[in-house]
Amino acid sequence: MAQITTREIGNSFITIDLGKIKRNIEKIQANIGEDVEIMPVLKANACGHGAVVLGKFLTEECGIRRLSVALVKEAKALREAGITGDIMVLGGIPVNNLPYAVEQDLILPLFRIPDAKLISELALEKGKKVRVHIKIDTGLGRLGVLKGEQLEELLDGILPLEGLEIEGVYTHFGEAEVEDPSFTYQQIADFNEAVEQVKARGIEPRYLHATNTPSTVRFKEARYNLVRSGLLWLGYDPCMDEENRWGLERALDWKCFLTNLKPVPEGKSMGYWRMFTAKRDSVVGIASFGYGDGYLEDLGRTGGYVLIHGKRAPIIEVCMDQTFLDVTDIPEAQVGDTITLIGEDGDEKIDAFDLEKISHNSYVTYLCNINERPVKHYIGP
Repeated sequence: MAQITTREIGNSFITIDLGKIKRNIEKIQANIGEDVEIMPVLKANACGHGAVVLGKFLTEECGIRRLSVALVKEAKALREAGITGDIMVLGGIPVNNLPYAVEQDLILPLFRIPDAKLISELALEKGKKVRVHIKIDTGLGRLGVLKGEQLEELLDGILPLEGLEIEGVYTHFGEAEVEDPSFTYQQIADFNEAVEQVKARGIEPRYLHATNTPSTVRFKEARYNLVRSGLLWLGYDPCMDEENRWGLERALDWKCFLTNLKPVPEGKSMGYWRMFTAKRDSVVGIASFGYGDGYLEDLGRTGGYVLIHGKRAPIIEVCMDQTFLDVTDIPEAQVGDTITLIGEDGDEKIDAFDLEKISHNSYVTYLCNINERPVKHYIGP
């Protein structure tokens, strides 16, 4: 059983293996080909893994030339950490964020003429051009313009703007991980038509990109010359037709401590609102993590578990800072033992996919919710 050996102050500890991340990048590049560039997505603090540390590692050690985020605020954190290279913002941008975005040479999405005019004005005031990527809505329905009339109106509005450089065109898939590929193929076809419509207006975009994590793996025709993913390079391949076909390694482990053991006789209740009533003479352990660390509370109600001594300990109730566990069937459990929330212990393992199976949440939720309270350690490469 892996033990936490650090003397650093903290109640739970996350280890991110940079060596695994570097190997994952190499495996992805080998599978997509050298002519396709990887643009890692660092949104939501790199899905709980630490955007700043990983942004620097990717650009300095993994040969990554371009990063992406969802928010201008996330790009600001990377800039303030000294990352000077290309950063693209993928999501919709509130107008009050645009002056900073232009000043810092961020690459911006474009799908509304009013935003385009403001970006151009801000760029011309600074004596520069802002690189923009036209967002095409091929079926997700969140951002972007539809091919045909909507796209034509957008092009009419933005082509005269002197402060813009149309560097790319992109879209986003809605269900690329499911076994039936038909909807994704339709999205690809619609995107290709939109790209031809853009080119017909005399624009030759440098970058075309569409793939998210599962489509990078499954749809070679959608890789174009740039792929973007927030989780593939972290070791998570959610494709439902074949498990982890590229042999990626999950980089994050999360562990904490057992801080108390309490014998609980049959019939006795405990927890907030007497959440737990012992159906047998039991032993309840208290663990040093809770939903205040970003662990989801619902796992106490849907059959969640952690690992102690290579065995599963069912979660009884997740509180803000501490969690009740049923350790009745782990008689060797002692105060001070290491508890595995995500990772391996003996022959058992638990990861975000396992958490998804016992809840109603996407696996991504369990990673993105990890906050700054757990102590993060980076090892390797």
